[in-house]
Amino acid sequence: MTVETRTEKVLIIGDLHIGFEERYIKEGLLIEASVNKIMADLLVLLKKHTPDRLIMLGDIKDSFYKVTPSEWRIIPDFLARVSKMIRTDIVVGNHDGGLKHLLPKNSEIRLFKFLNLYNVALLHGHTKPDSSLVNMDKIIIGHVHPTYSKRGSPLSGNPMWIIVKARRDLIFEGADGIVEIVVVPSFNKELSLPSYRSEGRKIISPILRKIQNALEEGYVITLDGDIIGDESSLKYVI
Repeated sequence: MTVETRTEKVLIIGDLHIGFEERYIKEGLLIEASVNKIMADLLVLLKKHTPDRLIMLGDIKDSFYKVTPSEWRIIPDFLARVSKMIRTDIVVGNHDGGLKHLLPKNSEIRLFKFLNLYNVALLHGHTKPDSSLVNMDKIIIGHVHPTYSKRGSPLSGNPMWIIVKARRDLIFEGADGIVEIVVVPSFNKELSLPSYRSEGRKIISPILRKIQNALEEGYVITLDGDIIGDESSLKYVI
């Protein structure tokens, strides 16, 4: 997605999980690395939207605390190529342990716990938002990998956008007003395939857990922009 501030146009993507294939290769499954498709998709967006800045909402890598051989091999080159094309910042996710060691030498990529773009807060989504973000009109997160999963539906297996509105005090105790929360789909579309997803898991974002039973409004939206459900459909994507 893109966000336009008073000074710049920002392209936001998240959940690349570069190197996730290594988990399956160790089990004897031969899976082609998805990093080339990720780069191709990113180039399309850069050409289409001509942003001034790229912000990645975490989980650039796949392993949690260590750096795997494939991550050492692939991620520095990927980040070097991206940072040469566009100013790049990263909001660190729960899978990004050791990511600072993978930043290419002499790059200007910066790592953040969260970012504040005027009235828009950018988080990975795996932790509670910082209290300094209490007055934000919009919170954008990743982490969830929203994917439609309804038995018998032709849309099952497709990544989705989630947009919801809820009372601010559900997230920030004592605060007034309504806040909009946008959940971006995983930029690595391979993660939407059934064989790579776990079923029956709990809601993994503390932000969504706090608001799930008291939404003012909600939408489930395809990558093409079609609204396919309201807040009652969220159970099929989170």
